[in-house]
Amino acid sequence: LTLADLFCAQELWRSGNASYLAPISAIGGLSSETLRAAEIGKRINQLLLQTMRGEIYEAFSERVCLTS
Repeated sequence: LTLADLFCAQELWRSGNASYLAPISAIGGLSSETLRAAEIGKRINQLLLQTMRGEIYEAFSERVCLTS
């Protein structure tokens, strides 16, 4: 697993082109390392989103409690 694989996977997920990973890999366009990096990247992104949602919710609920 190289930095290039991680970068490629990250860009694919960021640009919303994750659906292209499987077809491209089927014709040998992406290495298994890139696909593995994409899975790792997807999980990291999901965790980050969950964390951000939690922090936003906490900040919102604190503000509501303070103002009411």
